[in-house]
Amino acid sequence: MNIREKALKKVDGEYNEFRDRILGMKSAEIWERSRRIQFYCYIWEYFEYNKKIGSSVLEYTAALNHPVQIMWNFYLKNENCHCDTWEEITALIHTMMEAEKGEKNHGK
Repeated sequence: MNIREKALKKVDGEYNEFRDRILGMKSAEIWERSRRIQFYCYIWEYFEYNKKIGSSVLEYTAALNHPVQIMWNFYLKNENCHCDTWEEITALIHTMMEAEKGEKNHGK
């Protein structure tokens, strides 16, 4: 399994679990979570259909336990991040990678 397949497998599995959990909720609960639902769909589409994802993004994503949840948490904490286009998702992930690199360097 190549790195693209590994990253997609993680995102796809997490997306399907999330979708199943959401579909078991009442309508009002679903409405309250609509932005998160949209976010998960955008991330899934990005990894499913984007054939130009850089290897560093794929390797980073494949190494995360729950990549979409981690991206969501980072997105919520960083108001300047967006996720409505593939370019914005790429920028979000690169920002996450830089933040993690900064944390590692700061801890030395």
